[in-house]
Amino acid sequence: MVKNSTIIDSVISRDGTASQLIELLSNHLQNVTINTDYHNGMRMADCRGGNVSIHVTAAYSYTSYFEINDTTLTNVFVNHKK
Repeated sequence: MVKNSTIIDSVISRDGTASQLIELLSNHLQNVTINTDYHNGMRMADCRGGNVSIHVTAAYSYTSYFEINDTTLTNVFVNHKK
């Protein structure tokens, strides 16, 4: 979990070998790419910022856990693929 932080010009990713949720809570995000897959998933709440790319990869019939709440972002790209 990353909480109450500023994340700039970064990539947030898990390697997919452990089932652990990427959690971003009360952060400022700027120029950030988030990569998650069906092993992990993502939860984002109360974040602000811009230029954020979120890439979610599912496998077979599984889908990733994906939740965004109370968040204000500009220039957002979300790519969900199987």
